[in-house]
Amino acid sequence: MQCNRALARWAQRFFDLGAADAPPPAAAAPLPSPPTALVFDTETCGSKGGQLAVQIAWVVYDRAGDELSARCEYLALPPGRKVNVFARRVHGISDATLRAKGLAPQFVLAEFFEAADRVVAAGGRLVAHNAAFDAQVVSNTAESCGLARDLLASECLCTMELSKHRLGLRNRRGALKPPKNAELYAHLVGIELDDATLHDALADVRVTGANFFAGRAKRWW
Repeated sequence: MQCNRALARWAQRFFDLGAADAPPPAAAAPLPSPPTALVFDTETCGSKGGQLAVQIAWVVYDRAGDELSARCEYLALPPGRKVNVFARRVHGISDATLRAKGLAPQFVLAEFFEAADRVVAAGGRLVAHNAAFDAQVVSNTAESCGLARDLLASECLCTMELSKHRLGLRNRRGALKPPKNAELYAHLVGIELDDATLHDALADVRVTGANFFAGRAKRWW
């Protein structure tokens, strides 16, 4: 009996020493921030027959406005469709660029809709500046490549429409006009942008994202 007790005390002492020498347990990894917004933008072919996207970009943001992911791709046009000369002057994307870099739109848009679905499922928002236009372009492009999805403007928060009355900008006839993305950025962020830096889908998305979070801080939406 005494031998058994001595063995028990020795075993307990060995366990205690081992526990004291063991490193402390690693801290649990922080949980990833849930997505709050997916901001997207398109550049288009500008030709007749329904505007199609030649470039699409989207960025997923967390609640603090930090980027969780970003994507920007050129999209190939279907046979017979070309980039309008006036559109090319605006965004600089040519038919040659699309032949060299354009991806099949059905695969890129499938990933866009998957990302959008994840954000919405997490309680986040889809955001665009001029959402009526960009949502229609996404829908047109999906239809052109046989992808059975569409996007409605009503599913999106439009920074252009929701800021129009707050800024009160007027056109030459004195009528209320919607703000350009750069005009809204100058008002909310306080920085004047060179228009030459815009009309790239990813650059435009990041301006819209900054506007969205600055406007949210002011409780505009």
